[in-house]
Order: sequence, then structure tokens, then C-alpha cells
Amino acid sequence: MKRTTFLISLIFVFLAMGLQTIPAQVVFEHGSGVTSVMFSPDGTTVASGAVDGTVKLWNVETQTDVATFEGHAAAVASVAFSANGILLASGSYDGTVKLWNMNTHANIATLQGHGVLVTSVAFSPDGGTLASGAGDGMVKLWDVATHQNTATFGGYDAAILEEGGWITPVAFSPDGGTLAFGAMDSIELWDVAAEENIATFDESLEGVVSVSFSPDGKTLAFSSWDSSIQLWDVATGTNTATFPLPSQYFLPLPAFQFSPDGTQIAATLDENVALWDIETGTQINTLFGHTEAVRSVAFSSDGSLASGALDGTIRLWSPSSAAGPQESKPEGPLVASTAFPLTEANLYGNVVTLTLNGQRFVDEEWTIEYAISVSGIEGVAVSSSYFSVERISDTEVTVELEFDGTDFDTDATLAFTVEADAIVDSTGQGLTALIPVTAIQNSNATVSISPSPVVSADVGEQLTFSINIVDGENVAGYQATISYDPTALQPVDFTNGDYLPGDVFIVDPVVDYGIEETFFDEERWEGSVTVTLAANTLAGAANGNGTLATLTFKGADFKASTLALSQCYLVDTAGKLREAHVENAEITLPPEPAEKILGDINSDDVVNIQDLTIVGARLGQRGENSADLNGDHLVDIVDLVLVANAFGADAAAPSLNPQVLEQLTAADVKSWLTQASQLTRTDPVYLRGISVLEQLLMALTPKETALLANYPNPFNPETWIPYHLSKDADVTLHIYAVNGTLVRTLTLGHQAAGMYQTRSRAAYWDGRNEFGEKVASGLYFYTLTAGDFTATRKMLIRK
Repeated sequence: MKRTTFLISLIFVFLAMGLQTIPAQVVFEHGSGVTSVMFSPDGTTVASGAVDGTVKLWNVETQTDVATFEGHAAAVASVAFSANGILLASGSYDGTVKLWNMNTHANIATLQGHGVLVTSVAFSPDGGTLASGAGDGMVKLWDVATHQNTATFGGYDAAILEEGGWITPVAFSPDGGTLAFGAMDSIELWDVAAEENIATFDESLEGVVSVSFSPDGKTLAFSSWDSSIQLWDVATGTNTATFPLPSQYFLPLPAFQFSPDGTQIAATLDENVALWDIETGTQINTLFGHTEAVRSVAFSSDGSLASGALDGTIRLWSPSSAAGPQESKPEGPLVASTAFPLTEANLYGNVVTLTLNGQRFVDEEWTIEYAISVSGIEGVAVSSSYFSVERISDTEVTVELEFDGTDFDTDATLAFTVEADAIVDSTGQGLTALIPVTAIQNSNATVSISPSPVVSADVGEQLTFSINIVDGENVAGYQATISYDPTALQPVDFTNGDYLPGDVFIVDPVVDYGIEETFFDEERWEGSVTVTLAANTLAGAANGNGTLATLTFKGADFKASTLALSQCYLVDTAGKLREAHVENAEITLPPEPAEKILGDINSDDVVNIQDLTIVGARLGQRGENSADLNGDHLVDIVDLVLVANAFGADAAAPSLNPQVLEQLTAADVKSWLTQASQLTRTDPVYLRGISVLEQLLMALTPKETALLANYPNPFNPETWIPYHLSKDADVTLHIYAVNGTLVRTLTLGHQAAGMYQTRSRAAYWDGRNEFGEKVASGLYFYTLTAGDFTATRKMLIRK
């Protein structure tokens, strides 16, 4: 999997794409970062909500500030006009919704009840109902006339709330009968009158942040954290189009709106606004002028467009500007372009399109691949992955980039060269195209991993590290890439720290298993795995020192390695990125004792089960190796038996603690004994080692088959069901409701005798039925069938 990249400041315009950029017609100065904008129904007024909690009204014709509404104690996340234009609603991070009279400019009501930040407000088409969505996933309906809460639905489970909640966008259908709202990773449609869920769209969604119906009500659109705008057919519930946006861990979240005629979508694009043609699915224009992240866009009834940004301005664009020109032909024999401008932060995995003008590429894709090169920035190359170069048409190819993270502090230019072999009827000369790349400026902050140095963990033993920041300034989010040796460490858990203030959105770790084909010999591969962590907050910024994240690994082998940080970016409240200085963590081995004990691989002055598991993990490795006890440059079953022989007399049947059960199984030891028996060795040392393994096998093989208590219990939403098998058997688990109805069948297959009680080996149930639906709270029974053995226990789901 490629690492997800993200977008930072867009200081280059899209001329290379053939898209014109048109300056704004009117600029209003709000005075504080603008988070939301909306036109009145008649298009004469623009309302803007800001970070400082104020709402301003602007007269479009006279281009003047006509009113300022004060009263919110935190940023105004959303504003909405009633259909008749008499009322304005504002939803704030202070947890309230305020109603304002547009004639008197008075606050006529403050709607309380959410208790957490309000992220979205919307009036029904008749103006009689107001919907508000909050960070806990709750949606409330309010009677506008009485100011009473008439319905409440939605809500996130405890796990999401512990992570700080999320954005809950709301939108009414044009007929007012349906309310759509984002529920983290899905869209729910509710019948307003019946107050019941009528549909859920949840196919591969990730972090829904904005939702809207098309003017005709036939299409539902939403934007999500995975940086796309998706269009869905309301009647059939199918995805009809997807407009890609830059992948971004940080602000701005991708807000958008339909044009009045439903033919276009305007979307925030960092400091700019992108316009998409719905019918063709193409980006037709880019509107630039803001100097910080754009947070909101809104169309007026005549097709004019307003955009509000964290630079404190509202910009108005005329209908002709918003309509956009047709895409022009590229100039020059070869043009390099990207969907979004290249930066130091998004080089890895980005795709560049190379377009020939007046010539065409040869048909053989492999010829084209070997004829394309890139230069200009150290560490940037054409990706070595499969299909890194793809022929799209006679005149276009796409090229995927890879980047090793080498830092560069000044803006640079990449040069793409296509050799003559890849061009039909070439004159014998290759062609070159240039594309600019923006460098990320350095921060004064330092991000480091501690503790360091630290002694390597034994196999199965856990190590916990902190990613710490020193001298942070105005930090509203971060991204950090961590590289580790998978032969030394296995990830257990990555969690956000306590540095960022308020509700924090945590991006799921993005893992790149970029194993390099570097051989020590024919049987050994070496490489590294990278994990990208990211989080941000909408509740201000952090300064000074603290912990960004906590990393927990368990030992895969007892060996020295490095836990490396790279591409560590800090974002401020204006959406600007800075690259932090980084310090890595070193994982070392303890010094060799004066008198080395044979078999003491981890140098803890005793030969025990930990040393045995280390040798077991290294079986098959060649060359110099501390697990190669007989010195034949191969770690094999002989070395393993020699370690077993070196166990002290009291260690013949080691204690089966959870760490041992996590690393060793009866099947493993049985396989070792089978291999050992194939060697015709009769020396006492070897025979005693086999005897120790036989005793270990007996200890790992239960005398009786048993079904154990699930854990945790009560649970929500998942649990593990452990069991013991005294002999090999086909294993099945049935889960029943209290009334005897079969809820789920877990077919575990043929299992070898042994103890299945750790999380990696026990049966797992995610609290869902056969159809993937979450089951209700209550008492359930689980029955284990293993050969002729059957047993039943009970468990409790508590939500």
C-alpha cells in the first residue's frame, strides 16, 4: 500500500493543466478567519461566520459590511438562511445554535442541548424546521417557531467519542421530506415526518465532512476525509461519480456546494476553489486569490460564488468566472502536469501526466517505461512498483513517483525526459518537460522518539515509545512517518498523545510494506516498513513541549535496529506546514558478558524460553548469527535443540505465561520434534534437548478439551473466545440470542491440539450477525463444537 499523501499551500496555479485562474471580483474583510459563508435566498446578502465567534452580513450590491452578530463563545462552524430570508441560523463550537432576525439584526433565540461543538446547521425548505449536527454524531431537529427540540437521532459509540468525536454535516432534500447527515464513515437518510432511518450509504467511506442534495433531489453528494467528492443516486443507492481531491491530513476539510442549475460543484482546494463539471466529471476551473485555507463555498441564485478562508476574507466570483473556460490544448511538444501541484510533502506516490502535442507514444508500454526518467531533486525517481508508467492514450502517459524523503529547503523543479525510443516517428531527439515543486520550510520544533537508546525486546516482549515535540509553536496538527525493521519489531498499537488541545481527529495509520528486494543470500530478504501517523484539532493550537503519539511494539527478534522518523510536518491554525527537526531511536543489544553462556541469545545470564523463541524466529537464517550455536553459519533445528539442552534443570517444563503462549504453540514444538527426530544424532547433549522439547510439548497440550470464558465480558463491540483442544479437531462456534435464534457461525476449521487463549489465537467475534449488522445489547450464548466435544457459555453485550 502506498503512503497517503496530503496537500499543502497551493502557490502554483494550474496553467499546466490548461485551466484558467480568475481573480475574485469582490473581496470582503471579515477580520478573523472565515469558517462558513452563505448567500441569502435573494442573493443580495452574504453571511460569514468566523473563528472569533462573530457573524457578519455583507451587502453584495454596495459591497459593505451591514451588521455584526456577537454572542458565540467559540468559532462559528456553519451558517444558514431560512427560505424566506428572514432568519439566519449559526452553529458554533461553543455547543449552541443561535437564531438571528435579519430585519432587526437581533438574536431571537439560543438553542441549547447539544453540549458539544455544533458543526452544521440547515433549514428545511419551508423554514419551519432547523437541523443541527454535532461532534458526538447527534442530530437534532428544532421547531423554528417554538424553539423546541422535536427529535434527536444518530450518535457515535463510546470508542469514537473517546477519540474526540467528529463532524456531523446535515442537509435537507429539496422537498423537505428527507434529512441526510454524515455519521463518521457513512451517510444516513432519515424520513423527517416518521423520524426513522430509511437508507444508509456506507461503501468504503472515510470521515464524511460535508453533504448536500442536488437541486432536483435526485443526487446526494458528500465529501470525505479520503479527499474525494462522491455522487450517489438517491433512488438506487449507487455511486454515480467520484471527483478526486488532494489527500489531506490537515485543514481544510473538503467543503463543496452544487451550482443552482445542478451542473457544477464548487469545492475547497486548500487556498483555492475548484470547479467541476458534473456531466463530464472534469475539473473546469480553479479560482485563486486567498492566501490561507478556504473553509467554505456557497453559490447564489444567479450563479455567483462566495468563498471564505482562514485569511479572514470572503471573495465573490461572478457567474462567468465560476462557469469557467473550456480546457485549452497544452503548449510545447511535451507537457508535465498533475491533478494538484507538487510539494515536498506529496511527492511520494504522486502521479504526473506527460502529454505529447503533435506526436504520439509508441504502443509498447514497456518501451515507454524504460524511456522515461526524472531528475532535478535528489531522492525523486520513477516508482519501481509495477505499472508505475501507464499508457493512457496515444498522447498521454502517467508516471508514478517515489521519493526517499531527502530534505530540500528551497523550491525546485523536476525535469521529465522521454527518450526518442518512446515516440513514434521521432526526430531522434528526446523531449523534456518541467514541473515546479514547492519545498516545505523548516520549523524550530524538534520531534524525537524516546527512550533512546533502549535494549531490544525479547521475542513477544513489548516496547513502548513516545513521539515527543519540543518548542512547538501554533501546532494544530501533525504528520510523522516512522520506519522500523519488521524482523526486529512488530506493531501492537499506535495512539495519539495529549499534545493537541480539544477534540482531536486521528487518521488511521497508513502502512507501507515497502520491502526492498535486497538479498543477504537466496533465502533472506531485508527491508523496512513505514507507518504514517497524523492527527489534527479544530480547537485552537498547542505550544511548547509534549507528546504527539505513543507507539507500542513487541519483539519479533532480539536484535539491534533503528526506529526512524522522517517527513514530520506540523500544521498551524492557518493550514500552513512546517517540517520539524527529527531525532531517531536506537534499539541496541546489551554488552556481551565476560563469559558468554552457550544458548543465552539475549544476554540476560540465563538460558530459558525466551532464547528458544528467538532461535525459533531465526530458523533458516544464514551467516553470522548469535543463534547459530554450532557455528555452521545456518540457524537450524540443531541450534534449537542445543538451546533446549542448555535450559537449567528447573526450566525443563517452563511456566506457560501469556507471553509464552503468544509465541509458542504445541504445533510449533511438535514440528521441531519431527525435524529433530530425522537427524540420527545420539549424543547426550542432543538427546537431552529433545527431552526438554518433549516436556514442553506436553505442557502446551491440554489434557482435556475445554471452552473458556470470553474476554472482555461484558463487552462492546468485540470479544475473544478462548478454548483448549486436547487433540486435533474441526472447530466451530455458534452464537445464539437468548431466545435460541442463531446469530452467527464462526467456522474455525481444522485446528491442531493446543491452547487457543491469547488474542492472536482465540476465536474473535465483532458483535455482528451473519449479515454484518451490529447486534443489540443483551445476553447471548456461544457453543463450541470440536469433534465429539460440545460446551456452551454465556456472554453479555452492553452498549
